Amino acid sequence: MSSVHETHQGVPHFLEHRLFEKQEGDITARFTALGAEVDAQTSFTSTAYSFECVDHFEESLRLLLELVLKPHFTDAGLDREREIIQREIRLFEDNLEWVSFHTALKALYGQHPLAVDMAGTVESVAQIGRRSLEIFYRTYYRPKSMSIFLCGEVDPLVCRQLVQEIVDDLLPGAGGEGGDMAVRQRPVPASTTVSVSLPISRPRLCMAFHDDEEGLRGLALLKREICLEMAFDILFGPSSEFFASQYRAGHIQAESFGWETYAELAFCFAMIGGDVD
Repeated sequence: MSSVHETHQGVPHFLEHRLFEKQEGDITARFTALGAEVDAQTSFTSTAYSFECVDHFEESLRLLLELVLKPHFTDAGLDREREIIQREIRLFEDNLEWVSFHTALKALYGQHPLAVDMAGTVESVAQIGRRSLEIFYRTYYRPKSMSIFLCGEVDPLVCRQLVQEIVDDLLPGAGGEGGDMAVRQRPVPASTTVSVSLPISRPRLCMAFHDDEEGLRGLALLKREICLEMAFDILFGPSSEFFASQYRAGHIQAESFGWETYAELAFCFAMIGGDVD
């Protein structure tokens, strides 16, 4: 059974940032030298590293695997990153979109980690050190826990062999395991109302809905997410009766009104809202 992993707040996001630093410097420069663009993002349940390129595919793929499989932590680098992330967290404290999203999650899931900003808090980031990063890395950054997705004119069988060769080269004799993966029970709806005060010209209402259809995998999970998107579009989209009537009445603004859906193995929820009168 899969569930949301429990760890120190902000560690996955912090680690995502720090993996770009290598002994030779920021690995981004090496991607740029190949004409490739590299990116990374941390979501509720995973961290994704990606690159796009026109040429030098194999070299870029090797760099991507090196980025993920060859960590290099220094105390000075951690101190710099800690300050950067704390500054980013403070910048988002008055971002209306960000605040309303996480406030709605708190109303839906209470104190569950799912309702906490993925970057953590200023206080939790201050507690992240090399040891916590190394433990998290050994626990979750295992080759068997990783998936690779390729898009373009590539031969999947050739790429699979290439990936195996690169991993064997980067991690000779790999096979040791890290610590046990800590897990937390699936989030249970709290169904509460949470209000936050911000200096804004119009109030914003945001509602979150928990979907009881959990535990879906593969195609069934994809269908569920698509169905949720279609249902919200039919009911509340620009061509819906609801949108037309509420817009004419001045109750909603086209620029701020919208919705999001999230469908994962361990949880599923939808959120809708915008500026109101």
